[in-house]
Amino acid sequence: MARDREALIDNVERLTGRSLARSHIALPDTIEAGEVTLGSYPLTLYAMSGHSGGDLVIMDHATEVLFLGDMGFYQRAAATAHSPGLQQWQEELNDLRALNARIAVPGHGPSAPPNTVLEQTAHYLAWLDQHLSNVASEGLGANHALAIEIPDAFDTIALTEYEFTRSVMQLYPHYEARLLWGTPQ
Repeated sequence: MARDREALIDNVERLTGRSLARSHIALPDTIEAGEVTLGSYPLTLYAMSGHSGGDLVIMDHATEVLFLGDMGFYQRAAATAHSPGLQQWQEELNDLRALNARIAVPGHGPSAPPNTVLEQTAHYLAWLDQHLSNVASEGLGANHALAIEIPDAFDTIALTEYEFTRSVMQLYPHYEARLLWGTPQ
């Protein structure tokens, strides 16, 4: 929120027809991962970073509901704009599979069994990561990365073409840099 403060304010003003006076963002207090109690209701907070570098996942053990936030996307292609790395995101999805949840609430898309949401997100990210790695290792540019048919496996996922294009434009330079200069993704 601190990084994107001006863009967030501009977006709210654009969506409201600029009918609001210039707004400001009050940053929330920092919370720590672990067990918390709201009133008398216990929850477990997990600090993740694969999607944006600062992601919160909440497990409600009483109802066995896992609130994934944007760590999970279901029936919608994952937005990767602020991801510090798709492999990191994948590793954290693997960690989330170990939680004993009955239902998962993704950041985008309908609720579903946790493995369904996590698998779909992981499958898309794995394909995207492999595709970008392959194109970069061939020494080709972003235009080549874009010039493919998206696999049929993702036909039922909303916004796949849009998010794929965004992902290539935002992530591909990191794949090139990793190969050219050995920098981490």
